[in-house]
Amino acid sequence: MTTIRRIYAYLLAFAGLGMLAVAAANLGKLCIDLLLHAPNTGTAELVRETVSINAAAALVGLPVWLLHWRWTERWARDNRQERASTLRRLYLYVVLAAALLVLTYSLQDALSAAIQAFTTPSRVDDALGALPFVAIAALVWVAHWRIAARDRALVGEEGGSATLRRWYLYGAALIGYVTLLSGASLLLEFLWRALTAPGDQLRAADAVASVIVGLGVWLAHWSILPRHIGETAQRDDGVSVLRSVYLFLALSVGVVGALFGLSQLLYYAVARLLGVSSPGGVSGNLLQAAAAPASVAIVYGVAWAYQRHAVRRQAAAFDEAPRQAGVRRLYTYVVALIGLATLAVGAAGLLWTAGDLLVNSAAATSGDGWRGNVALFATLAAVGLPVWLLHWQPVPGADAEVRSLARRLYVYLALIGAMLSLVGSAAAALYRVISLMLGVGVGVGESASVSVLTDLTRALAVAIVAGAVAGYHWRVLRADARRATTEPAPVPAESVAEAQLTVPAESVAEAQLTVQIRAATPADLEHAIAILRSRGVEVAVLPL
Repeated sequence: MTTIRRIYAYLLAFAGLGMLAVAAANLGKLCIDLLLHAPNTGTAELVRETVSINAAAALVGLPVWLLHWRWTERWARDNRQERASTLRRLYLYVVLAAALLVLTYSLQDALSAAIQAFTTPSRVDDALGALPFVAIAALVWVAHWRIAARDRALVGEEGGSATLRRWYLYGAALIGYVTLLSGASLLLEFLWRALTAPGDQLRAADAVASVIVGLGVWLAHWSILPRHIGETAQRDDGVSVLRSVYLFLALSVGVVGALFGLSQLLYYAVARLLGVSSPGGVSGNLLQAAAAPASVAIVYGVAWAYQRHAVRRQAAAFDEAPRQAGVRRLYTYVVALIGLATLAVGAAGLLWTAGDLLVNSAAATSGDGWRGNVALFATLAAVGLPVWLLHWQPVPGADAEVRSLARRLYVYLALIGAMLSLVGSAAAALYRVISLMLGVGVGVGESASVSVLTDLTRALAVAIVAGAVAGYHWRVLRADARRATTEPAPVPAESVAEAQLTVPAESVAEAQLTVQIRAATPADLEHAIAILRSRGVEVAVLPL
């Protein structure tokens, strides 16, 4: 059969199933609204129009889906290759992903409305109205997961079909993980605020629903479902690149969230200590202001610790493949680059503020002035420094790390950013000097001198930090280059011959060793054995 015909069949089956599922859910919601006499049901004419539209969609979608799906099932029954094809698995996992999104969204709405119904009885209608979407989406998901499991049991999976399953499982796990963390941080914030002031029940209900749904989706796709895909698939997943991508993305979410929350907390604390009344526009009780960033820092910090443990457990359970090592390096150097940029901005900002105090103290000390700047830039430096130090290795232990693309990208990007900042600051300083010499756009008297000095000290602050970053990474680049080009000195042939002949007298007649040889392909293995035999070595291939 042609690929075009197969694409047509699966596309029409997907469209028919979508029409049928949406129409059935809408009709179910309408029936519940009518039974409960919900106020959002509308007039009798609106009800008849809703019934007409959805009934028509269901009556069209059902035969379209049945016809094309039975067609594809007949192909799969007659041809094992069709059952194992990437196109068929693509259809199944796209349906699973769409059903999961509807199920997650609808279940979250239903749970939130059900929780609010304890104090607002009218929310019962909303909770029950979401149940048809939950039921239809769950039915579609279960049916297609069983079909995918049956196909996997009958013909296995490899190549594209296995990759599609991993995309679905790890993508869904990541969505559930992020939903769980966002809901947990909101719930902790609500509890924090409830200790000192009345909380918002709407946000609390949404947070609880997000925690429940996110936890369920994450556990199902990260822990429960992978246990039922077979031992061979589990071993393949353990060394897959997508698994490493998921682990490091999840780790990145925890790192970014924790650092964001901690930086906000530190900024509020430093600003208040320096006398800033409303840091970041937040005023009032500092304990209340700290509720949101502290909740984010706690929840995402726990997630950071858990994901670091998961990454280490993954490394201990499976040997790290080259592509997995590449993902790890990319994550490490990207975070190091972010930490370096944050540190550089903080250091330059502190020098900038110090320069303003020296040459333009009147303007720098007016209002919050220097206090706000010191609080902000000190926070950036305090957050960026440990992040950079934790992820940056000036002298890595392995030579492969020195030659890795991720490390070279980090070094060159750091150099490019530093040199562009250095060039920009030099251009800004020269612009002010030349403008002053030509009398362009400057005033007269002391204010003109102060303005020029302020701009020059700011350019100097940026130049100092950029020059330090550029100089340091230039030295790293040269050291890496020397290490990458250093090769062990060749051993003279005479020494090799002497080493081969220098054996104990009792072993001169014959030397025998048991050697295990591994090769990428059978042809490479045969070639290696042939080379040994050509040198007069007797090779015996023993059964495993």
